[in-house]
Amino acid sequence: MKTSIKNRKKQLLALCLSVMMFSSFTALTACKEDQADSSSSSSSSSSTSTEKDESLVLNGGFETFNTNDGKNVIGTSATGWSRSVGSSSTGSASTSTSASGIIDTSEESWKQMTTSNVDVSKLVDNKAEAEKQWKNLTVKDKLDYYAAWKKANKDKTISKELSFYESFNIDNEDLPTCENPGTHDGDAENTNVLMIHNEYPAPDSTSSYNIIGTAQKYTSSSTVTVKSGTSVEFSVWVKTSDLKSSNTSGEAQDVVQKGAYISISHSVGGKSMDALEVKNINTAGVTENNGWVQYSFYLRGAAYADTTFNIVLGLGQGGKTDKLEYVNGYAFFDDIQCNVITNEDFDTRAKDLVTINFGTDKKDKIVNTYVSSDTKFAMDYYSAFVTEDFLAASEENTITAKPTTETSNKKVYTAAMGVEGAEVYNGLGFSTANDVTKVFENAAALNDSDNIYLQKAYEKYFKDVEFLNGEKLLMLLSADGAAYTANSSKEFEVKANSYLAISCYVKTSDMNGFTGAGITLIDGNNKTSISSIDTTTIASVEIGEKEDFYEDWQQCLFFVENTTDADRKVSLSFNYGPTTVVGTTKAEYYAGFAAFSKFETYKMSEIEFEGAVNGTYSKVVSLTDNTVTTGDSGFDSTAGVHADAIETGFAAPKNYKGVYNNNANISDKYSDTTTNKNANAGLLNKEYEENYKDLLTKLGGESWKDVFGTATQPLVIYNEKDQENSFGYFGKITSIAANTYKTISLRVKVSADAKANIYLIDMNDDSHQTNLSIGSNVIYWYDDDGNVCAKDPTDEHFNAKKDVAFKLQSNGLYKVNTAWEGAKDVDANKYFANLANYEEDSNGNKIVAEGGVTYNYNDIWNGVGKDGIAFYAKDGKYYAENTFTTEVFDFNTTSLAPRYAAEDKKDLRFEVTDTNGEWATVSFYVHTGDTAKSYRLEVWSGSRDGEQVNKAGSYVFFDSYAPASLDETSFNALIDERKEDVSEENYFESVFSFFDNAKYLRYNELVDDNKVGYAYESYVPSSQASGVAYLEYVNENVYEMYANYALSEVTVTPDAEEDDTPTEDDHDHDHESEMNPWLLASSIAVAAALLVAIVAVVVRKVLASVRKKNGYVAPAKTKKEKKSK
Repeated sequence: MKTSIKNRKKQLLALCLSVMMFSSFTALTACKEDQADSSSSSSSSSSTSTEKDESLVLNGGFETFNTNDGKNVIGTSATGWSRSVGSSSTGSASTSTSASGIIDTSEESWKQMTTSNVDVSKLVDNKAEAEKQWKNLTVKDKLDYYAAWKKANKDKTISKELSFYESFNIDNEDLPTCENPGTHDGDAENTNVLMIHNEYPAPDSTSSYNIIGTAQKYTSSSTVTVKSGTSVEFSVWVKTSDLKSSNTSGEAQDVVQKGAYISISHSVGGKSMDALEVKNINTAGVTENNGWVQYSFYLRGAAYADTTFNIVLGLGQGGKTDKLEYVNGYAFFDDIQCNVITNEDFDTRAKDLVTINFGTDKKDKIVNTYVSSDTKFAMDYYSAFVTEDFLAASEENTITAKPTTETSNKKVYTAAMGVEGAEVYNGLGFSTANDVTKVFENAAALNDSDNIYLQKAYEKYFKDVEFLNGEKLLMLLSADGAAYTANSSKEFEVKANSYLAISCYVKTSDMNGFTGAGITLIDGNNKTSISSIDTTTIASVEIGEKEDFYEDWQQCLFFVENTTDADRKVSLSFNYGPTTVVGTTKAEYYAGFAAFSKFETYKMSEIEFEGAVNGTYSKVVSLTDNTVTTGDSGFDSTAGVHADAIETGFAAPKNYKGVYNNNANISDKYSDTTTNKNANAGLLNKEYEENYKDLLTKLGGESWKDVFGTATQPLVIYNEKDQENSFGYFGKITSIAANTYKTISLRVKVSADAKANIYLIDMNDDSHQTNLSIGSNVIYWYDDDGNVCAKDPTDEHFNAKKDVAFKLQSNGLYKVNTAWEGAKDVDANKYFANLANYEEDSNGNKIVAEGGVTYNYNDIWNGVGKDGIAFYAKDGKYYAENTFTTEVFDFNTTSLAPRYAAEDKKDLRFEVTDTNGEWATVSFYVHTGDTAKSYRLEVWSGSRDGEQVNKAGSYVFFDSYAPASLDETSFNALIDERKEDVSEENYFESVFSFFDNAKYLRYNELVDDNKVGYAYESYVPSSQASGVAYLEYVNENVYEMYANYALSEVTVTPDAEEDDTPTEDDHDHDHESEMNPWLLASSIAVAAALLVAIVAVVVRKVLASVRKKNGYVAPAKTKKEKKSK
């Protein structure tokens, strides 16, 4: 046994020596390989990499794209930009048959693309001669040769037959045929520009297509954020060439009022503004700047919210059947500049320009270059705040700061020692001896104090800081960690039916994750807080030469809406540290400070208030009359100009416009824009009942109570005679933020022979003719590997072998699982997919929804994965590739039952008939998903399309209704309750399925030449919860509709890519060897020593073996006997 152990020790020693030697040699080799790889990598990267683009608009100069050693003739994958076809309410435009992307306009490059050195037709049958001349051929020659060769050798593969074949990313018909656009400044170095080339149908097409042209665009991936109160300027150069469109006979002609466009989509806070669009750009005839025209834009952001904008560059507009603005030809864009400027610079540059602001109509934001020669435009959403001397001490304004207290079970608790009237909670007892809570005239005054902690705070956070250092500031400094609350007696007045923004700047010490500063707006018993502020974690804002303009001061805002008819007052309180005491421990408190300064107010307009959003440092507060009960607040207030009209009859509402159904506000088919012209419609008020006697009689009662019950100011539409056109009111645009809950409710009363209709009109549709609606795609079961299942894969009885119906293949398609019971009628060689949820283009192709998945599998123009097509149509069949080789069948051609069947879209609208003299309540409960909703409420006597009209003597009334607040818990509870009382046809369930979404595009590993990989590995089907997506409940005079968009509108983001971009520290700027000589020497020494040791072991074994062969036997050792116990 000992011998065995000894041998094992030797073997273990030998193994360890071997491992150590191998490791040493590996280290030695790695040193050399690392040196070689470094050199190789440096050499390789120098030909393909560029400096990091830190401009606000990524790749705005269009200089960056992968040339692939010259094989990517056109940069069809433009870094920082995404190409898509145009679209309209009718669908998407056809894809251009010619390539678009970044091109090099240098003389040599253009010559390569557009000129020929030989007649390639003579080389097609002489491969040897073609190879001999190959280096002298231009790119055009080579592509022409390829085209001729393929035509002559249809059954052969060119890449296999020609040893000199070069895999270019385009074909010869993709090459530009226009004159070289050059650049606007003739720069010999920066010669790349973006080219949009519209060509449809193909020049050699034999189709009977009678409208030539198409529409496509490039959208910047950069969303530029203009911080509140700052400005930017940006510009872009444009040139067009050979623009053609169809005449009435379908023949090509020079375009008229069509061309390129620049669109600036932008939003202020949470409100999306109508885009500023410069359209129909045609630079034909322009001679200055080499035919290029520069368009410049100046944007000043709002003072109370960030403003964001995004740039779209396009050629031609429209989609599918909307072809009026289709164009063929070229548009070139270059040299986008975008810089942050001061507000003073904005004033100078925008001085003489027509300026767009909140009040600008949508039509005035569309600039037709055939009408206007303007090339400079200004957008100004800024209005200055009014400074409030909030911190000035007076009889009306006192600020008191004390350690935070909390009352529980009639006892007052605090975390600090020595607080009068309060006891220390649970042994906390923080000292306040060195704390400072007072108002200072300015930041410099902090350094005048004898308090060592205040002096340190000044040195670290306020010294040499310019922003706000001349302003008074309230300092709450806690040296030991005690929490503080400061209250002010000063109040801010918010006028009736008005909006007010209250601003304050905050600065804190580094809170290291602890509770920092907080500000609370107080409205009676209602409190709204901005909390846990740590300004040391906020990203800096660079303006001009200042790298951190705000110097760690953070603006905090309360947007206050007073919807009552009385003036209201609100106040502010401030805190440092935890705001509660009971239940806290010492671990939750932290020493530091919070400073508050620069108080301002701004009286907002309604449209400005619509842009206000709840955020980390902003809160929206609505002041409502706490005494208001259901039906007592009135449908709306009266319009100010004729408000006194309500005393004797109908008055126009303030926030709604009355129109007939043949009005331009209802449909763009009409031109009449007049409003409030129905003499028998408007608001009435209970206070003037005596003046309405005749009208009340017409409405069927003797008193106000007989007709309206408890309503105080309803909206009335009385039909004195038979209606020729229906009449209704539309409200203002309202937004529902993403991932929020919203209830829209009102009361309605309808006479026996009338119909009322209530609509939520989708304001994201420019036609304003469609309702908000919700439907559901056909959805299947998927396991977490992406396989299609016949039942719930999370069910405990699920059998993976038999219950997987279709297995995911490497090309992203599916083949039937032969073990599935439904497989007997399915061809095992066929490929399947869910084809049901995609829309189709004009050619019948199944297209990926805008903003959907793309894959840059290779650099080939318009290749599979990036042409926006999910499945290709031909002769009534669908194929996986544009070569029409792999036919794809829909799952619905098999016996596979979907998890959820498709549901037609349900409109968010109600039709209400005779309410039997009572008020009916109408409520829409909405839960948004990752997409915000924009709607306007419309209430009608009859229907908005005019197909329903009411008879003489009929009426409809509308009144307000104040529902309970809605959140996730109450929303789900309401649905669960109502679901028990409705039939199956009045609701449907759904779940989000990325694989069944119109934005989904399968990943095809077989064509992934660039190894981009599947970008959505983190998406897990089993993590998606199902639920009721739509429910309609009607019971007597209760009308409720539930729409849960969170079950369908979910954004799946691609997995984060590993950032392997080398930093400056990773580069060897001197290109010297990075090999450590000491490491090399020690590695050699260790390896040599190990080698000697191993040789010694081997020699010893050999000698032992020789001795055995010569008859030598080691003497046996005497075995000792065991001793008995």
